Amino acid sequence: MTIKRILHFEDAMKRIIVTIALLLGTAVAGQAQAVPQIMYKDLIRPSGHKRSDAAHQADVDACYRQTGASRYLPDGAAMQKCMLSHGYRLVWQRGFASGPRQAAPSYDPGPLPDPSSPPAGPDMNGMNTSTNPTWPALN
Repeated sequence: MTIKRILHFEDAMKRIIVTIALLLGTAVAGQAQAVPQIMYKDLIRPSGHKRSDAAHQADVDACYRQTGASRYLPDGAAMQKCMLSHGYRLVWQRGFASGPRQAAPSYDPGPLPDPSSPPAGPDMNGMNTSTNPTWPALN
């Protein structure tokens, strides 16, 4: 290969790599969503020394287990009541999708064929005839 062809090849590869990186970057950015956030106020120690993050997380986990609530949906009344029993009051929730959610469309294969009816398609018994020869080696 000549030096000119090698340089041309390197330039083409650079352009391909940059194009792929841009496409991947825009695809990832298009899929990014806001992370749901929920803020609870500590009622036991509102202005004193805060409880540890581990203690708060243990209370949150216990309430999710007790109520069966989803971490990806806004906290409902049962979750808020549970957190209140642990000494936390809901302040705000944000970052959740608004409006009704629609399930993905499902595939409907249509009605199943009647098993008592004869099969549709070519008659495989009479395929190797003089008017319709198949492979000679299989005769």
